[in-house]
Amino acid sequence: MTTRSKGKRFEILIGVCERCGEPHFKCKSCGHVQDLESARDEVVDCYCGYNYTVNSDYIGNGMTDDIIYLINIKGKSKFVHQPK
Repeated sequence: MTTRSKGKRFEILIGVCERCGEPHFKCKSCGHVQDLESARDEVVDCYCGYNYTVNSDYIGNGMTDDIIYLINIKGKSKFVHQPK
């Protein structure tokens, strides 16, 4: 997933941890791995100096849509899937 901030491109990878079975995201800039649950509605500091947060929207039938944001001085940049 990618986003842009101040003309710079940021990428994260999303996957499920083999050890705990929970979804995590990984910053491609520095390699920091963060679980989605502890980043939900909290600001998480990345090793490379950026900040992330995860917001959840209830979409019905017991499901939520998790949206990961890169936080910068001007606000939030939403990560979106970029098909290859």
